Amino acid sequence: MYPARLGATRRSRPLLALLVGCVLAGTLITPIARADDSLEDQQEQIEKEKEAAEDAVEHSSDALQRATTALARAQKKLAGARSRLKRTDVRLRAATRAHRRAEASLERQRAVLAAARTDLRTARKRATEAREELRDTILEEFTTASDPTLQEFSALLEGATLEELMRRRNYTDAVTSSQASTLERLQAGERLVARRERGQRRATAAVAATERSAARNVAEIERLRVRAAEARDEIAALVTRTSAARKKAAELAEEDRKVLAELEKQDAALKEKIAALAEGAQNRTVDTLVGMLAMPVADSYVTSPYGMRTHPTTGEYKLHDGVDLHAPCGTPLLAAESGTVIAQEWNDAYGNRLHLFLGNINGHSYTAVYNHLSAYRSEVDDTVGRGDVIGLAGTTGWSTGCHLHFMILRDGEIIDPMPMLGL
Repeated sequence: MYPARLGATRRSRPLLALLVGCVLAGTLITPIARADDSLEDQQEQIEKEKEAAEDAVEHSSDALQRATTALARAQKKLAGARSRLKRTDVRLRAATRAHRRAEASLERQRAVLAAARTDLRTARKRATEAREELRDTILEEFTTASDPTLQEFSALLEGATLEELMRRRNYTDAVTSSQASTLERLQAGERLVARRERGQRRATAAVAATERSAARNVAEIERLRVRAAEARDEIAALVTRTSAARKKAAELAEEDRKVLAELEKQDAALKEKIAALAEGAQNRTVDTLVGMLAMPVADSYVTSPYGMRTHPTTGEYKLHDGVDLHAPCGTPLLAAESGTVIAQEWNDAYGNRLHLFLGNINGHSYTAVYNHLSAYRSEVDDTVGRGDVIGLAGTTGWSTGCHLHFMILRDGEIIDPMPMLGL
């Protein structure tokens, strides 16, 4: 017989939320009260189902439970660290690609800027040479003119600029149409110089902006590399921690299996004792076994039914070999039927146990088993009546919350106790 009880715990909030959600969802599709039920009755029923959901957490030994919880936490942290590393690597690759694009763009922009600077220098040189050449030509014409007035005027213009010379055209016709055409070309060239200067400024600004972007990319890449290194270190530490937690959980699971093996030996001895008692007991005949037993806890309700389930910590699909009933610590436990107390013993899994032999009914022997008691209120070989107090509810053994794990053995074998309780 394997203990697979569901005990009360306030530490399983995620599961509680899920179960409560299922309970509340169930109320939308399955009526929980007749049309004439009061609102108070419906509310009370919902509250009971919520409490049952909170209690519905299956446990193995406390040590294995803690080790399994530690393993789950380590695995969750490891998954989180790996997820963070993956995101960091994605961002690092994106930043690296962006940096490569910025470097390539920067290289092109620098080439454009260098060409612009060369063109600007060439254009400036040509403009300066053309300007000086035209000025010298005009001055020479003033100087060599036969008109004394022009000769005198040329002396005044030795330090004049080209534009000043051109403004004197009203005083002389020395400036020819050819020179005017040359001046127009010169001015066009100077406008080209101005455009190239603006182009150079834009190219310079573009290079500066790209350099700043590249610098930011370099800083981001370095930051992401540091973060990736930290994430890898964290993963390495978590892998070690997870491996240690897994090893510890495996060791404790093995210890639990040994406890269960010892339990099987105890149950085998009790089975022999039950068989011996059954041989000498009288047989009772009843019309039906359904609902023939009294509830072993007054004003209680089911927190976990009998049946197969997946163990939440070990993942093992196994039998929950009894019904868990709500029973706060110290609650009186009642004889479900008159009988004889045949065993009171300790077991690491079930804690304090009590076996109540109910006799032979319809050709089979029946024994009620009470588990996780905090105290006994009867002695071995005591004959008790239906409803007598035989013990107190507790949380001994593999349990984290007070309750009664109630079992029925027929001919020493586990059966579903719920029909006999009318549940």
